Amino acid sequence: MRASAVRVDDDALDLIAEAAAAACGIDRRHRIVYWNDAVAALLGWTSRDALGRNCYDVFAGHDIFGNICCFQDCGVAVASLCGETVVPFVMDVRHRDGTPLRLVTRTVAVPSPGAAYRCLVHLFEQGDGAALATILTRLRSVVAPKPEPPAGPAVERHASVTLTRREHEVLEFIAAGYGSVNIAARLGLSHATVRSHIQRLLRRLEVHSQAEAVALAFRRGLLGGDKEGGEGRIRIDE
Repeated sequence: MRASAVRVDDDALDLIAEAAAAACGIDRRHRIVYWNDAVAALLGWTSRDALGRNCYDVFAGHDIFGNICCFQDCGVAVASLCGETVVPFVMDVRHRDGTPLRLVTRTVAVPSPGAAYRCLVHLFEQGDGAALATILTRLRSVVAPKPEPPAGPAVERHASVTLTRREHEVLEFIAAGYGSVNIAARLGLSHATVRSHIQRLLRRLEVHSQAEAVALAFRRGLLGGDKEGGEGRIRIDE
């Protein structure tokens, strides 16, 4: 089992939470696995509404010419899979109440672009993008820079993993967009205790980051009720 290569202090999702940036995370199956309060306020969909749904069903995005740009295996997903860094792009979407919105979308692949990426983190802005560009630079500085060997064609096989109920609770908060400081406040725990829970969670799941953890949890059926989860299941310790 490999240890996490990223300190919890420097985790991409913690940086997003600290900056209160509107952001979501999308796994390799195009499901939304991370949805914070800022993007909920921007688009009108709560984390309960969005988590586990296909990103293209929630966003239904079009480019500035009116062409559909949100669909399975979209250009952004394919580019990330091929190891390309996605440049910012403009996407027209609708608020849940039908109001049209034009968003500049910036993307970071976690752990890095290439066949090993597990989650695409999208950050959205509607005006001056200078602050968001700064966040993007920080995010790219903490994700793993080394591409891993391309995954083979065989189906992934994992040993079963058992999480404590507290670890599962922390995982749910992460998926809903809470940073470690906010989780500590919600659970009445110290920040150090929550960071320890997150570190153990990453080690148990054998991932490098919180974004990878929530993507894996959806893929293996711990979050979102995935009926197509991998053979290795994640259980909650009774």
